[in-house]
Amino acid sequence: MNSFIISTYLISKYIIFNMFKHILEIVKINPSTKYADYYIISLFITKQSNMLHNEKIIYNMIQN
Repeated sequence: MNSFIISTYLISKYIIFNMFKHILEIVKINPSTKYADYYIISLFITKQSNMLHNEKIIYNMIQN
């Protein structure tokens, strides 16, 4: 179970990092999309922090 949580976390990190990189490339190509993309980046960061919080809860449940 522990390895499952760790692998899920790493996969989510990888996906979010790739999305982030992709969005930054779009901003470089077309600066007019900048504000919309910053909004998307902030949504991804929020999503990531929620996932991390849930994983900590699950981890604590396993430890107890």
